[in-house]
Amino acid sequence: MSREKKGSISDRNNMLELIQLGTDCGILVIRAHSGNGFRNAIVEYANENFMKMNHLGDGNIVGTDFLSGPGQVIPGDELMRLNRELENAIKEDRKLLRMNLRIQPEGKTLLIQITCRVIPEEDSMLIQIVETDRTELHQLQNEIKVKNQRLRLAEQLIEKYAGRSFHRDGICIWEYYLSDRSMVVKLGGGSGFQRDAVIQNVPESIVEQKLVHPDQKEDYLRLYSDIAAGKQKTEGRFLVKGTGRKDADHGCVCGNVEESYHWSRISYHTIFDEDGTPIGAVGMTEEAAEENLFSADTVDRQGAAEAQRDRLTDFYVGKTFDTLAERKVLQQDKNALILINMDNFRYVSDDFGNGFADSVLQAQTMRIQAVFTEEEKIILGRVGKDEFAVLISDYESREAIIYQTDSLLRSLHVCFEYEGRSFESSCSIGVAFANSEETYGDMMRHSRSALSLAKNAGKDTYRIYEEEMN
Repeated sequence: MSREKKGSISDRNNMLELIQLGTDCGILVIRAHSGNGFRNAIVEYANENFMKMNHLGDGNIVGTDFLSGPGQVIPGDELMRLNRELENAIKEDRKLLRMNLRIQPEGKTLLIQITCRVIPEEDSMLIQIVETDRTELHQLQNEIKVKNQRLRLAEQLIEKYAGRSFHRDGICIWEYYLSDRSMVVKLGGGSGFQRDAVIQNVPESIVEQKLVHPDQKEDYLRLYSDIAAGKQKTEGRFLVKGTGRKDADHGCVCGNVEESYHWSRISYHTIFDEDGTPIGAVGMTEEAAEENLFSADTVDRQGAAEAQRDRLTDFYVGKTFDTLAERKVLQQDKNALILINMDNFRYVSDDFGNGFADSVLQAQTMRIQAVFTEEEKIILGRVGKDEFAVLISDYESREAIIYQTDSLLRSLHVCFEYEGRSFESSCSIGVAFANSEETYGDMMRHSRSALSLAKNAGKDTYRIYEEEMN
């Protein structure tokens, strides 16, 4: 079958057919050598809309090289994709090729839809391209998608917190934007921020102001790395400052601890644009008030048996710890119980105030958590105002437990500074290992016996329970 030569009536008719598609489109006709892709391709026609859309000015580009002219506005990866799709269309003998393409005229990114027709000839091919700017439509579609995502999240939150008091329960909802790293408060219940307040440079500003406890800095920054990486949901438990519940005497400074913190759950649901790229998230903070948490100055007024977790430490307390520990001991044959008592702590509240005492407990219990990291094997409990327990199940060896106990003892020997005065904190520890016939109650009695020996030995030490102690 014979092919039409360059400049034939058929060529001109094809161009006229393209022009008739609509004056709002950008139209480009180029001639390329077969097998060379866009290399050495020559522009044969470009209408005014194409010149405007690609910011090519008022000059005449007919007869110029495609790659050094209009091809410059197409990023390299997009140009390779276009070339690949054209080659596939030629091999598959497809008459038309439609695809979306990203161009960047003068640094501005536009999303265009192109319709290409490839007409093979004897030693070249005619490529006719019609461009339609879909940037505004794409942005509108993206806005609708984002709004729908926010609407779904709002419906979920309304259903979840129906009948709850946002202020009483310390619930705060906000939106986070990756583009400028800002956060806008939508609903703030005791968060310290007014509705529609804008926080810039997030998360760095939150960390710098110590609104999240400094020891949890890395975990907090991880939330925002998860959002940027496109993780659909990310969350964690954090000690958060500024819930609006600060007492008058909670303005203490304890090492790197400022003011009183409260345990809160922070969660993010990531929002994506039309291309599936993360653009931000809807976030929520919920204070752990429903778990009846308590601090050092309320433990005497609030029965430990009525609480599940401690406000300062997030450790299990009272009957909750006893129940969980007893159940674990029944399930496992290999258990160890470590009982930790803060030395001379009763003088701290009297001499420095409850705020300072709370801060010391927060810092020390974080050190306990840093030593015992295998969450699936441990249960942490606050079993008294200044006393904590760690139950370890299925432990590696007796020697490993003793090594951890020794590390813990040294870690908890810390000097705290407050208003020019210092307090040297230490602890005494009792450890009990259980055989297959011993109960949790037996372990608690044995660890208390070992703790008493540690206290009698001058404190700031530990003792391991042995049978002869009976």
